[in-house]
Amino acid sequence: RYLLLHISAAWSPPCNQEAQDLGLNGAKKDLINKWLAKGGLFMTVLVQDYNQSNPGAPNATHIAKWINQHQVQTSTTYDPTQNLIAQGINPWAFPTNLVIDLRTMRIVSAWYGLDTTYQKWEAALNEQ
Repeated sequence: RYLLLHISAAWSPPCNQEAQDLGLNGAKKDLINKWLAKGGLFMTVLVQDYNQSNPGAPNATHIAKWINQHQVQTSTTYDPTQNLIAQGINPWAFPTNLVIDLRTMRIVSAWYGLDTTYQKWEAALNEQ
C-alpha cells in the first residue's frame, strides 16, 4: 500500500486547483476510487492558511472551509504548528507531493507543483 501525502497551502492557486479537480464535483473525481481500488491512500495536509501575502498556520476553520469549498472526498488534516515547513517543506513549492510506501515507511517519490497526470503516483500503484 502507498500513501500520497499531498501538502497544500490554502492560499496557493495550484493547491486549490488540485483539490478542486479531485473533489466530488471535479474533473478528476473518479481517480480517487481508482487509486483506492489499487491500494492507494490519499491524504491532504493543509500547512498554511488563506492569507497569501502573510500566510500563517491553519486552524480548524480553515480546514473546514477547504473541505467545503472543494467538496473534498479524501482524508484531510492540517498542521497547526507548521511542523512540515519547519522540517524543510518549501512554502513556495506547493503543492508538495510525497509517495510513501506504507510497508517500509520510505518516501519513494516526490514532486512539487500541480501535477495533472499523476504519473509518479500511478507508477507506484502499478508496482504493487
